[in-house]
Amino acid sequence: MLRITSITTALLILFQSFNVHFDDLVELDELIEHAQFHAEEYGDNFFVFISKHYGDLKAEHNKQHQEEK
Repeated sequence: MLRITSITTALLILFQSFNVHFDDLVELDELIEHAQFHAEEYGDNFFVFISKHYGDLKAEHNKQHQEEK
């Protein structure tokens, strides 16, 4: 029982250090759905999708696709 408690506490601390909250987990399905939309419409893989929304390609993508906001 002590082992399970220790592992659970360690995982909780780990998730909190990554700043992951319950709300983020709830919105994960929306992220996956939008990534699938990008794959079908633009042929983007997941890494290009992440770059378009959170990385180097964000500014260019926001200019070209205002309807996604």
